[in-house]
Formats: sequence, C-alpha cells, structure tokens
Amino acid sequence: MHTLHRFGKDALAEHPALLTALGLSPLAVKSTTLASGVVLGLAFAALLALSTLVVLAVRRCIPGRYKFAFLLLITSTWAGVIDMGLQAFLFQMRTALDVYLPLIAVNALILAILDKHGWDGTAGAAGMQAGLAGVMVLLMISATGLIREVLSAGTLSTHVHIFSRGMPIFASSAGAFIVLGCVLALFNHALASRSGGYSGGG
Repeated sequence: MHTLHRFGKDALAEHPALLTALGLSPLAVKSTTLASGVVLGLAFAALLALSTLVVLAVRRCIPGRYKFAFLLLITSTWAGVIDMGLQAFLFQMRTALDVYLPLIAVNALILAILDKHGWDGTAGAAGMQAGLAGVMVLLMISATGLIREVLSAGTLSTHVHIFSRGMPIFASSAGAFIVLGCVLALFNHALASRSGGYSGGG
C-alpha cells in the first residue's frame, strides 16, 4: 500500500498537467453556464483558502502519519459549510450542481496544494499558492462555463441571444472536456508567452 501511495504521489509530481486535469474535470462537467462556473470556481477558491488557514494553524500538532486523514477532515468540513450556505442563499443553483459540490472536498488539486504548500511550506508561500490557485481555477472554470453556454444554447444568461441555434454536444460531458482542453491550452499559452515563450526542449 505504501509503495502504491508513493507511486501515485510521484506520478502526480512528475506530471502536473495530469493533476490539473484531475482537479478541474469534475468542476468542468457541471459548469454548463457562466453562473454555474462562477459558483463552482468561488466554492473551490473559498474551500482552498479556508482549508489552508486551518492547516497552517494546527499542522504542528498533527502527526505526519495522520496528515491525509486530517486534510480530508478539514476539506470535508468546509465543503459542508459552503454547501449549507449555497442551500440557504442559492438553492436552485445548489440543486443544479447536485453531488459535484460536496465532491470538491476530495478534489485532487486541493489536496495536492494543501499537502505540498499548506503542510510543508511557509505560511507566506502557502497563502500565495492558495490564492493563485483559487483565482486561476475560478477564471478557467468560469471561462469553460461561458463558452459552453454560448456554444450549446446560443445565449448568454438567457437574456443575450448570440445565434439562433446552439450545438447540444457542448452541453454534454464530452463537450465539457473539449472546452476545458481548449481553455487549458489557452491559459498555458498565455503563461508561456509571459515567461518568454517555450524552451523548445524535446
């Protein structure tokens, strides 16, 4: 079991694109509109930020062998709080998100950031990483929801009609992965351009 856990951890460390895809895919599936994308992105960012604060506050008191169980306890608790908040104030949106909202508690991207930066990193670095990751996920999932809404229904928020007939495939899970792949490619290209372009290595 230890060998399998170590293999999985090393595989994700060596392939950050795989980790990103695992973390964003469940969010992208339910981001069928701009509104749902924004809500899911905000829920992700809030859960990550709140969990990071708790981990930074008590990490010295928790034995390392209980680390993963502790991280799951913290993320599950905050996911429940966020879930109840949405039920109280955005009930229709919460109903539409179904079980995907509570599942943010076991999101691979959140757990990896808490493990690497929240548990082992400095407070400043952990806070910065949580903030940056939250903003990036919010932007990517919101963009995914916006594109899917326009392409599948031809409208934006049911008020702005962009074209008369949409393409239903973009309302499906397959359409979510197509759009998410394009959004990730655009974000990676933008980040690479800002850092001076690709290295060109094979």
